[in-house]
Amino acid sequence: LRYVVLTAPKAMAVADSPVAGKSFCFSGSFDPNKEHWENLVTSKGGVVRGSVSGKLDFLVAGPGSKSKTEQAQSK
Repeated sequence: LRYVVLTAPKAMAVADSPVAGKSFCFSGSFDPNKEHWENLVTSKGGVVRGSVSGKLDFLVAGPGSKSKTEQAQSK
């Protein structure tokens, strides 16, 4: 399980993005909202998934995330 801190991106090509080709699942609450961060990831070449699996690269867990966090820790 890896943890990441999301911040506003600097301008860069999608191919140069560190999230390009990586898969993310967002769980819990986020500021400003989950859709904002999902759109940011996809705009930089990442893939957003709705569930935890062995192929998931990052689970981004906000406050209130429980079941997906527990599921990821068991993998």
